[in-house]
Amino acid sequence: MELLLFGGKGGVGKTTCAAAAALAIATRRDRRVLLISTDPAHSLADVLDFPLGDDERPVSGTPGLRARELDAVRAFESWRGRHSAEVRDALASFAGTPEGGLALVDLLEAPPPGVDELFALSFLLDAAETDDPPLVVLDTAPAGHALRLLQMPGVALAWDHALLSLLLKYREALRLGGLAAELVELSRSLKALRARLSDPARTRFVAVTRTGELPRRETARLLDSLADLEIAVPVVLVNAVSAEGCGVCGGEGRERAVAALRRVCRPCAIMTAPAVFPPPRGTAALAAWAGDWKDAP
Repeated sequence: MELLLFGGKGGVGKTTCAAAAALAIATRRDRRVLLISTDPAHSLADVLDFPLGDDERPVSGTPGLRARELDAVRAFESWRGRHSAEVRDALASFAGTPEGGLALVDLLEAPPPGVDELFALSFLLDAAETDDPPLVVLDTAPAGHALRLLQMPGVALAWDHALLSLLLKYREALRLGGLAAELVELSRSLKALRARLSDPARTRFVAVTRTGELPRRETARLLDSLADLEIAVPVVLVNAVSAEGCGVCGGEGRERAVAALRRVCRPCAIMTAPAVFPPPRGTAALAAWAGDWKDAP
């Protein structure tokens, strides 16, 4: 497996679950793990209780684990700004601006929403391809945003191909070989990412939810959408489950939640993570908490 995604409704604790899983895999499986947050409202540093930024940093006390809060907007803006300036400089040498040149500028400056995240993720995964690649654990944005990211490769490819076709049409006039080469590489990278996402041997998605009805309903919709995208979901993780002797629900809420999830997530396995207060923070607390995750009865 190369890519393990954690996602779900906002507030269900997917960042905490992703961090705990990454720690457990790096520690118990003795495998290099790269833990990345693509959620614009980053909270990974808070969960790990460790300073992070838009660069890979080793997580103290956990050999083999590195983490990063991905600033996708900055990465894409830097790439786009550089090439927009290149196109405008090329157009400035013409007395009459080629119509295709203006269209090229428009396409560069108004990409489809979500291309920035996909662009950054695609090239980051390419950079991780070595003889011994790490497992990339991805803490995604809330469900709707995460689905848009997973649906983006086809849209982004169409945008990339439109840019390439304009460059080919006006190649003699504009002579933007550097941009053309980068667009060809981006096309290759996006196709590889699309193939990776739909390969269950390489990519899996853990749907994080809670026992409440609204999170369960959104999880059902998320599972349907992931099935349409042919993305494997081997497990649903029910977070913040009260103990058997809970005086509030007496375990009934948990049992109802698990029964309801079983109706919508076949053949997914169901696991539960216990409710703890305050939520685990820091590597030691996360490791201890992950040790209490269980298969649902």
